[in-house]
Amino acid sequence: MPRSNCTEETVREVVERALREGRPIRSKKELVDILIRRCGYEDKTKSSAYRLLKKAEERGFLRFIPNYGYVLGGSEHDRLIMRTCALILDILEPGVKYSGDILRFERYYGEEVPWVAMVEFMERTLEHVITSMNGWSEEARRVVGLYEELEQLKEQEASILREREELIKSREAEYMGEVERILELKQWRDREYHARALPDVLISHIVGGGDLREACYNRVRELSNEWRSIYEHFCDKIEILGREAPVTYAIIQIERRRYEVRLKIEEVRGRIERWYDRLVERLKTFYINSKLSNTISGWCEDCRGSVEAELKTTARNFVKERVEGSLKKLQILPGIVRITSY
Repeated sequence: MPRSNCTEETVREVVERALREGRPIRSKKELVDILIRRCGYEDKTKSSAYRLLKKAEERGFLRFIPNYGYVLGGSEHDRLIMRTCALILDILEPGVKYSGDILRFERYYGEEVPWVAMVEFMERTLEHVITSMNGWSEEARRVVGLYEELEQLKEQEASILREREELIKSREAEYMGEVERILELKQWRDREYHARALPDVLISHIVGGGDLREACYNRVRELSNEWRSIYEHFCDKIEILGREAPVTYAIIQIERRRYEVRLKIEEVRGRIERWYDRLVERLKTFYINSKLSNTISGWCEDCRGSVEAELKTTARNFVKERVEGSLKKLQILPGIVRITSY
């Protein structure tokens, strides 16, 4: 008789230690060999080790991930992932379920859960969903690249705004005089107010290509009557600004560059949003398939001990931008959970 004290808990300890040490067990044979050495199985009776592994897999706490190895699951872990997946879907696409009602998170977990904990649950769930997608690692790297590009563009826009402000500050007296003449201001004290307002209220809205004069009049028609009567003077003189108002003309050129950057920002944001749309569809598929098969696919940091930085970044950003954004819109309903920073 083999002298063995191996149990499912032994299997859990072996896999957990391997994950903690960053050396996942890559195959069933490797895991069986470890159990033989650990538990004293005789080679001719190693079928007992295979039966133990089969039982652990059937109970759901042991899961094999292709191209990686064994990770830990568990019925409670799987239930948490499924409940959180349902919660995310209900937040993103509430339909009629919460029309006129309060979104009560305790319905999903059986108790009140701190928001910071729910964020962790959501990130783990998204890690499962993303890693269940074909080519997920390339997808995650691509999306992280878009995040990085977006941040670079935002910094570029901020740099252009700083350039504009530095120009105005360094040539303040000249600029104030230009504004007073262009807008034909009657009150001297009004020039400071309109000097501050002109770039954001008018100029930034008319530099998007096409006829600048026509764009100016179109923008002015959107303003109140009081502002319209003042800013029409700007449109009347727009063709002579390069000669008569060099600082104001330079601001227009700066705003043209800023507009081009903003176009790029919107393009990158659109690509990220389209990927988010795909991820929402994958969430639906993941939930339905998991319900039908009674098992979940993919893995998360809890299963595997660690996950790629790109995967964590993608999951975290989706929670902040899509999930939290949807919750903020739902806050028109009384009694909804307060969203805190994390």
